[in-house]
Amino acid sequence: MSYTQLPRDAVNVLLVDDDGFQIELLTEQLQALGYRHIHGMQDGKAAATEIAARAQHYHLVFLDLSLPGHDGFKLMESLAQAGFSGALAIISGQEKEVLHAASLIANL
Repeated sequence: MSYTQLPRDAVNVLLVDDDGFQIELLTEQLQALGYRHIHGMQDGKAAATEIAARAQHYHLVFLDLSLPGHDGFKLMESLAQAGFSGALAIISGQEKEVLHAASLIANL
């Protein structure tokens, strides 16, 4: 089932960003919109382990590209290998060209 067909309070969200403030801000914004199941992670390697173990648990992933441990590109690969079928939102302060390349990779 697509996450868009679920009530917001049933959607499982994974936030992966090395900036704790960004995780807090996104969590507050998502909660204000009615999302209740939000898990934030700041380390790319730990996020890769979480994705490998529970990719199908998440419906929506927000992913920074610059992370310690594993970068966002490696995490997109981990999502694909784990059979992730939810939605992916890339959040990053990278240059426009890098973001464009990331969006192309995410669509593969």
